[in-house]
Amino acid sequence: MAASDEWQQRFEGEEQGAIRLRKPYRESDEIDMTPMIDCVFLLLIFFLVHSALTSINAAVELPPAQYGTAADMKQAVVLTMVAREGAQAPEVYLGDPDLQQKTNLLDSEAKVLEAIRQGRDEGKEAVMVRAERTLKHRDVSKVAAAVGQVEGGKLKLYLAVFDGE
Repeated sequence: MAASDEWQQRFEGEEQGAIRLRKPYRESDEIDMTPMIDCVFLLLIFFLVHSALTSINAAVELPPAQYGTAADMKQAVVLTMVAREGAQAPEVYLGDPDLQQKTNLLDSEAKVLEAIRQGRDEGKEAVMVRAERTLKHRDVSKVAAAVGQVEGGKLKLYLAVFDGE
């Protein structure tokens, strides 16, 4: 009997009756919109800043070069490079050709070298390579390398870019 008395003493202060269980936690059926609103505002800020920066870049005017010199076109052999439709290599012309008639075509490296040599013999001390904007650097560098192959006297090399239209 002593054991049952001990049992009674342990739980003497507790209430008598049914045990109350907690209700299970139910998640809400509603979607939390706060993260979505945060993402929308971040995207909005990004696009506003991006559009403001692109309009700033379009209006920038570059100052003239301080140390560069303009090329004298009368004292230079002018080679004009134009992209050919559907071909890998561009067309190279001597002088500033009328893009409608396309005269003075230099269709080989030997003809380019000969045109540069002939210009040097006439007293021209520079070579101006005018290249259409859409040309690849490797095509322009092939023609520019021809300047280094001409014997006798150093020639100045000028590079220019133009729109093909």
